[in-house]
Amino acid sequence: MNLHDITKKYILNDTELVIIETIINELSKGNQKISIRDIASQTYVSTTVIVKLAKKLGFVGYSQMLYVLNESIHQKVSIENLSDLSEFVNNDDIETVQKLIDDIYQHKHEKIYLVGVGFSDIITHYFLKRLASFDIFAYDGAPIDCINARSNPSIIILFF
Repeated sequence: MNLHDITKKYILNDTELVIIETIINELSKGNQKISIRDIASQTYVSTTVIVKLAKKLGFVGYSQMLYVLNESIHQKVSIENLSDLSEFVNNDDIETVQKLIDDIYQHKHEKIYLVGVGFSDIITHYFLKRLASFDIFAYDGAPIDCINARSNPSIIILFF
């Protein structure tokens, strides 16, 4: 969670933004034990304002907000072992994906059904939004919808 994520999710006033920026700056400097009084002093607010901000952001209190912000700042994502995307996708997969793209584009004016089961439903929703960004209308529904769709010309894409 960084300042950008927080401001996208919550509507914060200028004072609240200054408080969050101050906390993030202190944590970035390596100061992990910032007292609420220090932050209040630096931002010219009362400690109550800081506690209310923490609760507004969904935390139990200041300590939890400080912990989560600290963890998110110092969280490292390691991709050192990934030298090339080809480790994930071989040439056969790229050809399959290209064929899928060609088929979708060729039939973009027909019914396109996307079906995701379980966690793949997340992929289905993402794919639906990506298609919409290219002005391709698709429907994400239940597997039973595919049975009804077979009588009409359409494309059915299943994610498992």
